[in-house]
Amino acid sequence: SFWLKHILFYAWHAGRADSASMDVLGVSWRWSGAYSQFGSFGDRLSSAFGNSGNSRFEWRDGKLLHEVVPPSRWCVTRADLVDFRNDVSIALERRHITPTDDDDFDPSEKHIGPTMATINKQFIMPVSAAHGHASWALLLHPAGLECDLFVTHCWKEGAFEFLDKVLNSWPRRAEHAYCCMLSNPQTLDIGRLLTDPNSSPFARALQSAQCVLVVPNSDVSVYTRIWCVYEAYLAYSWGKPIFTAMRPVRGVTFAVIALWVRFVAYFVLGYHFWCTCQLPFRQGLSAMLVPLMALSLYCRAPLARIVINESGVAYCGMLFSFGAHWSVEELDARGFAYSIVFACAWFSFFAGREVDRRWASQAEVEAAELRREFIGMLEDASSSVAQDRESILATITARGLERDVEQAIQILIDAGMSTPSLRSSAASGVDISGAGSWSLGMVYGPFALFILTPLVHIVLQRSCCGELVGALDVACAVTSFQGLCWVLGFARLSPDKRGFAASFAMLVAFLPHNVVYAVLTMMGMVCAGRVSDAIGAVSFAPLLLLSLWCGMERVIAIPCIGPFLVRSLMHPLRNDRAARWRPAVSRAGSGGPTASCDLGCGRASWSS
Repeated sequence: SFWLKHILFYAWHAGRADSASMDVLGVSWRWSGAYSQFGSFGDRLSSAFGNSGNSRFEWRDGKLLHEVVPPSRWCVTRADLVDFRNDVSIALERRHITPTDDDDFDPSEKHIGPTMATINKQFIMPVSAAHGHASWALLLHPAGLECDLFVTHCWKEGAFEFLDKVLNSWPRRAEHAYCCMLSNPQTLDIGRLLTDPNSSPFARALQSAQCVLVVPNSDVSVYTRIWCVYEAYLAYSWGKPIFTAMRPVRGVTFAVIALWVRFVAYFVLGYHFWCTCQLPFRQGLSAMLVPLMALSLYCRAPLARIVINESGVAYCGMLFSFGAHWSVEELDARGFAYSIVFACAWFSFFAGREVDRRWASQAEVEAAELRREFIGMLEDASSSVAQDRESILATITARGLERDVEQAIQILIDAGMSTPSLRSSAASGVDISGAGSWSLGMVYGPFALFILTPLVHIVLQRSCCGELVGALDVACAVTSFQGLCWVLGFARLSPDKRGFAASFAMLVAFLPHNVVYAVLTMMGMVCAGRVSDAIGAVSFAPLLLLSLWCGMERVIAIPCIGPFLVRSLMHPLRNDRAARWRPAVSRAGSGGPTASCDLGCGRASWSS
């Protein structure tokens, strides 16, 4: 009677779960064996329970399920990773995951956490074994989810470190991700699945994926591991874009609030002391906007960039406070609103550049983590199974792609991503450092100058130029429309093209337009704003739209001057990615391979 109830109970659960789970008798015996192998069900799985105390997992026949469902569908969603992070946190609090000799982590630390190897052994495997030996992904989604995103990682990273980076960098259009520790059946014979790398679950899932996300870690480069190298080789062979995952940057919101407080203080200070400032001083102050913006793009030293951004915030607060004070004395409400709007608009530009500086600092840290112990040669990658290493290196060498894969990895480190377009540009001898990331300030600048500014001139600037004001307002509207088209077009660009488009727009359209406005203002022209917008409507705004079409590859193709133009237009992006490390590798001679590392800014110190 006991065994009949036992079998009927699991048959009912298996029928609810999936038709592939009908190997009832075999599963029930494995369920009984889970007690002796992994301990008490109640103790081991309490951290996988929801707040109601009921397990959210149903029981699956893992062996049969992984034979029926193809590896390209062994995937999880972003929400699943959020839940998994919460599960790990609960398990740590209840001490179901404990430090070991190999992983002496601090249970109270929530930024790195236990290694994925520890999580697998103490958490994933017990849950999987107690529920029929299916992987975490198929326990949640027994029919599987088609792979959009393939996640490459090393098992030595901390669980929180890994999850925070993946969640922060999850591609916008991706829905399902293959993560080997959650996708593969950890309690079944994984070695049997990896006998042939070309038919392994990794290869089949990656072939189905739209892109690859590489997760650096603070311990060692993922590319010192042979399976990560093999995944890079497959991504290169199949033309898949490869992106670098980045941890959320801490303190950005607080830094922007602090900047805002200082901006208000500068505004109040300028408003109070405006009468003591002579007119030439005010005109000289108004001419500082363009140099400050240019310096924020071209200056590389971190301390200098902090000073420039602070100077820009002070400039915006004090300069426009003079106009606000004058408007109050003249009882000009539109003039006061004009000064306030422009003060906030250009403050936002320098605040965005400060956010860019912090993002660039974090991107530099991630690049340094990808370089750690990786000297640029695939043959130095290791594996826990010697046969896997030999088989994978033989596969890559047979096609003569080892140097190409090394170059693809180097582009990933330098640019933040590696795509066919960036690899083609790099092959032309162009330094594509930073090309994989776009700058918040560089995108906001064209928005403010070509959309917001013309509209403010139409609505808030006092009428001038007599009968020409109507024609000038039409020109302002045309400029604003072209700016809107640029923003919409930029949003539709692929990620590897956005950085170059933003830099192109800043150098070819944004800065020259600002120079024209500054010159007209210093000449004393009353309608300098409307006139500069009218000039921009037929000159700089079309160049702005041209930046969407003239990708890096098209500019490089210009005879004689193409590579020079790209190198010139890429300066702001290279400055945002300030890492100065370049591998110096020698393949000949008795000295063997050598590498040097100089982060330049000293933002992080690493322990080996």
